[in-house]
Amino acid sequence: MNLDNSRRAIAGIAVALGLAMPVASTAQTLPDALVKAYESNPTLRISRSRLLQADEQVAQARSDLLPDITANGSVGAVSEFTRQGRTVGPEDTTQLQGGASIDGSITLGSFGRTQAQIDSAVASVLAARSSLTGVEQDVLLDAATAFMDVRRDIRFVDIARNNVRVINEQLRATQDRFDVGEVTRTDVSQAEAALAAARANLAASTGSLSQSRAAFLAAVGEEATDLAPPPPIPDLPASEAAAEAVAMREHPVLVSARYTEEAAMHDVELAKAGLNPLLTLNGSVYYDHAQAAFHDTSTNEDTLGALIQLQIQVPLYRGGELDSIVRQAEAIVAQRRAETQDTARTIRQSVQLAWSGLAVARASIRANQEQIDAAEVAFNGVVEEAKYGERTTLDVLDSEQTLLEARSDLVSAQRDEFVAAYNLLSAMGLLTVAHLGLTVTPYDPTANYEYVRTNPPNEDGLRLEKIIDRWN
Repeated sequence: MNLDNSRRAIAGIAVALGLAMPVASTAQTLPDALVKAYESNPTLRISRSRLLQADEQVAQARSDLLPDITANGSVGAVSEFTRQGRTVGPEDTTQLQGGASIDGSITLGSFGRTQAQIDSAVASVLAARSSLTGVEQDVLLDAATAFMDVRRDIRFVDIARNNVRVINEQLRATQDRFDVGEVTRTDVSQAEAALAAARANLAASTGSLSQSRAAFLAAVGEEATDLAPPPPIPDLPASEAAAEAVAMREHPVLVSARYTEEAAMHDVELAKAGLNPLLTLNGSVYYDHAQAAFHDTSTNEDTLGALIQLQIQVPLYRGGELDSIVRQAEAIVAQRRAETQDTARTIRQSVQLAWSGLAVARASIRANQEQIDAAEVAFNGVVEEAKYGERTTLDVLDSEQTLLEARSDLVSAQRDEFVAAYNLLSAMGLLTVAHLGLTVTPYDPTANYEYVRTNPPNEDGLRLEKIIDRWN
């Protein structure tokens, strides 16, 4: 009696402490997880670095419009040993030489070569930007899926743990009834088998939850703790045709494929421009000094000069190399065009699969809810009938198992509905930070481009470092 009183006192103290302690609001929400993934996912950093590299292609292409200036300098010595006939002895002369020059050149006319190179680089940048948006979609979708998987598996564990508790109580009740001779040993064995199966299911559910938590950590960058219920599903198109229309217009991977195809077409123009003349203006200012070494100062010489030259180069024949380059570029265009068509088909299929998955999930939710309502009524009825000996222990366990499966199926269908909706958004190209309204500053793909396109000097490279550090 004293021990029971002590336990009640300890429990009362624990409850009192629990009520007195403030409840920390540490629940992780889905938007928080998406923002965390957006800010920290390494895959996004890789894609952003690729975009920075693509930006530099434009700067390098535009450099052909600007002059190329080079400073040169040299210092050296020339030693000569000569003999003039048999009567005159050998003469040894050593001369020191030095010089400096500034050489410059500028392209006056490339006849389409430079412009095609710039257009190709710009199209490649736009393709890289769309690819980055596609990667952002994948990262957000992975984070949302991991979030819903963890919530589903937590519910599975709760259901499985509750099932173990219920069957354990039924086992005790069956054992009591066996002790008074109301049921047979077979009933007890059936309850024991059901309890063992429930414990195995609990172990499997716990293992699945651990795997889902690991996937959450990989996708979001932090461990899943207390996950809050997800927000309502964003608005979706009213029909599958409307979803496909949006996907054909907005999906970043398809947009990227179109820009890649456009870049290949500019590469054809660039290859054809290789057959055109090239007009350049070259200039140089130079200074040379020559001085005899040792005791002879009679040969000191200084030269200051300037040179300006207009040069034109016309390719006449290079063994068929230029024509081959043109044919190769045209073949690449055909490849890019086919890849664009293939991408469009894949995206359309993704929309159809996501739409179908969403419809199946919603139908499953309705059916599972009806099944749960009926299974609960059946379970309660079987339990009552078992009390009066009209039902066996196996009937009760079967009814309990049916109710458990119905509840698990509902939890799974609710998760599938949410994930299918996000898959549909991704298939349409709308799973973006802006469309979801996440409270995070979106990555600005134009910041570095606008900076490097003017070919700034490297001394101003700190600005690039700031852009990179902002997103690392």
